[in-house]
Amino acid sequence: MKQLEWFVTGIVILALAVVGVLYLTSGRSPEQAKVAERQSTIATGIRAMLDDLSSLQVITLVPGIQVAANEWDFRGNAAADGRTEPFYGVAQLVCDRIQTRADCWRLVRLDRDGRSVIGRDDVTALPSAAPAADARAAAAPEAGSLRTETVPRRDPEPTIESETAPPAPAEPATIWRVTGATVNGRAGPGTSFPIVARLGQEHRLLRLELDEGWGHYQILEPVADAGQEIWVWADLVSEAQ
Repeated sequence: MKQLEWFVTGIVILALAVVGVLYLTSGRSPEQAKVAERQSTIATGIRAMLDDLSSLQVITLVPGIQVAANEWDFRGNAAADGRTEPFYGVAQLVCDRIQTRADCWRLVRLDRDGRSVIGRDDVTALPSAAPAADARAAAAPEAGSLRTETVPRRDPEPTIESETAPPAPAEPATIWRVTGATVNGRAGPGTSFPIVARLGQEHRLLRLELDEGWGHYQILEPVADAGQEIWVWADLVSEAQ
């Protein structure tokens, strides 16, 4: 009888030891918890930045690894044209510490459905990372930029097309401007096309067409650059006030 009691007691002690070990090993260590919290903060900040881009409706987002100083890659899925498409990108931290605020992150690269739509050269200033408007206006253009001499705009003189009835007044065209201090204008709709112009706050543009997030524009001002046609990622352009 004594041996049976010792045997049962030993089984109980062994079972309790196994349960304790499983409990201890199943929980996160303080270091693992810290890493998980850091990844969650990164994901929240990057998602907030992407939510500022009207062309990207994020469904899921997973942060990746640190690929460079203050830069992390990320991937996920977004809604587009009634379907779900994968995306991949790289974001840069512009604040002094990792935060969840959108303005603390700057988009460096974005690939949608395996196609590059934004490269490092095209994100000199996105809305989530752009400086204040007065600071942007005072920023100097990059070397090799287009001429920036401003000439007052002249409206064309009215003409009479019919003696019997005057023509109906045409609706004014929407004029566009870039949102950053300097934005690249490319020869075609994609980062694989060469940069043919550097656009600043003084430029005024007329949109000709849209092609999967890329806008085809004609430069209206300055007069020295008027008539040139360029392509710019549409999120880098807004209506002129």
